[in-house]
Amino acid sequence: MDSYYCNDDDLEIGELSGIEVEMPSEQMFRLPSSITMLFLRTFIISRALEIAEESIPDSPESSKTVRWRRLKSMVDDSCSLFQRMLFDYAGKTIDNFEYGRHPKSLKLYPIEPDHIISIATWLYTNHVFPSCHDLLYVLLWNDTNINGRGTSYGVKILETCYDLFRMLTTLLALDVAVVDQEYTCPSRCARWVLKLIESQSTSDFFDRVKSTQKKNLIHDHDAMQDGEEIMYCPWNDKGPGLEGRGLSLEEDLLLYPSIRKKYDKSDKASSVTFYDEMGIALIAYWKLWAQTQTQTDSSSLALNPLPYPYCSSYHWTLLFPHILTLLCASQSSSTMKTMDELDCLSQSDSYLVGINFTIISLGFDMLHTLINKTPAIRPMRCRTKTQNSIVWWAHSAQGLESTIAVLLSHVVRISSLEASRGNKSPSEVYPALKYSSFEVINMTRALLGFYKPAIQIHALSMVCKHLKTNQDGVLLPAALDFMRPIITEMCNNIQQYNDDTTAFDDIAVMQNISEVLDDTFLIDLNDIFDESTSPLPKDVHKFMSFGETYSSIFGTMRLIRLIWISRCQAAVENGLIWDEGISICFDGIVKWMDGCLVKLQSFDSSLTRLINFWQSSEDPPAEWHRLYLMQLALQDALKQPD
Repeated sequence: MDSYYCNDDDLEIGELSGIEVEMPSEQMFRLPSSITMLFLRTFIISRALEIAEESIPDSPESSKTVRWRRLKSMVDDSCSLFQRMLFDYAGKTIDNFEYGRHPKSLKLYPIEPDHIISIATWLYTNHVFPSCHDLLYVLLWNDTNINGRGTSYGVKILETCYDLFRMLTTLLALDVAVVDQEYTCPSRCARWVLKLIESQSTSDFFDRVKSTQKKNLIHDHDAMQDGEEIMYCPWNDKGPGLEGRGLSLEEDLLLYPSIRKKYDKSDKASSVTFYDEMGIALIAYWKLWAQTQTQTDSSSLALNPLPYPYCSSYHWTLLFPHILTLLCASQSSSTMKTMDELDCLSQSDSYLVGINFTIISLGFDMLHTLINKTPAIRPMRCRTKTQNSIVWWAHSAQGLESTIAVLLSHVVRISSLEASRGNKSPSEVYPALKYSSFEVINMTRALLGFYKPAIQIHALSMVCKHLKTNQDGVLLPAALDFMRPIITEMCNNIQQYNDDTTAFDDIAVMQNISEVLDDTFLIDLNDIFDESTSPLPKDVHKFMSFGETYSSIFGTMRLIRLIWISRCQAAVENGLIWDEGISICFDGIVKWMDGCLVKLQSFDSSLTRLINFWQSSEDPPAEWHRLYLMQLALQDALKQPD
């Protein structure tokens, strides 16, 4: 350990040296001394832990003194050394590697990130993790069975156990964040980690960890503090807090983003997560991939899908939150943040930019698979809200809103790349575009359609407020257009309004839509133009940038007024009998629309003045002719129903 930490020389990775072989189709290389030392140090610390575990007497009545705290410190020191070596080696290879370049015929072959991550994953899953987990298993048994119901020191042992699990997510995150690879099948690293997570020995160890937590009544509040921020730490869940956790390590990891969101409601919630969520997202990605594969494949590439006893909505809970993680790319990786803080990453980000686009494409792939290849995996659409707050988040408007907002932001970025590529095909530009902006919009619309209308509107309301607050008005028309299919479906439901349940649901959704339009857009309509003699808006640039948004608002209001409200009124005249409460709510919506018409008529007058002014102006702003489209949409909304 001292030979690594106390070495003042800069780490030199070196290169692989080619070896002559009889078979020309094979390639063999000599490892540089730096990689050899990585192997040796790992073997030494693993063997030291094994010897320490073997030295513990079998009988608690033995007279031999056991330094239990020293044994735990050995595990902590071993994991810290391994992580530091991993970060240093991975960082150096990123510095020296060019994205997309894989030379095949060099006598001196450069060390790639893939080599380091593969070696480290093999070493950890086959040597470090087993030796640590054997020793920790004994430490947990001693703390709960010898010391009674657990101690504050027992919490520290639990923390070390979860650190052991965390390294698995770190290795997976590095596999996706720094390795240039094709994602047609799981990589060696992913298969090694998943095999370890699913193994019986790991399952037994995780059961021991959870049973120790249930017995341990000491709550270590200090472990939750990260400076002035609060970070959810899984070892702090006690008793009832474990009921929503996974039964296996794999299930517990897949639930982690939803569990964390249950606790991270404070403004002081840490931006750095305990587990690396991007590593967990890779588990979800390959588990979803396994769902779509034929189960007759017995090759080494085959993976176990999620257990079939899980219901459709619970599959959604386990898989859907990870799409957001992948769409956020390296920003969602606590490992990459840590490496950056340790100055282990290159100052040049060209390599990571290419990798980030690959990660984002994985998010699109996962969403595409959920939509088109796994029709059995869908969110809950029942009327009653689940009592499990962890399951609830993945099916809520809050969970949906975050994903929709990120998808729309990617639409803008992809549109910009599409415009800049000219006549080139998507594969000829850098980075290559796997999905067009049109395809992403369609996937976003399909995702919304999986949820109940009330959840869709609630999510879109939060998206619109977020976009408006962040001055990202170019995305607002798309968000507003997502409401139109909901209103159209409600128009088709009018014949079923004799059923009070259907009528009540639609009236409630329409009230939510009116609140979105009122609170987010219409509230500012009277403040756009100055009441003075000037026909110009108060802020010409902002007004022109929101032109398409205003057109979308007017189109939405036309659909509500001339179709839904008119058809409802016609149905009432033709004998539709509503519950008294529903009738009062509908009358409220009609009065709201009448008030909106007054605002729209005033806006129409001001808009007409502005168009006439710029028609005669010698220097009108660019693209002012778009106001004719806005005026046309506005006049359509003001038409009298037939």
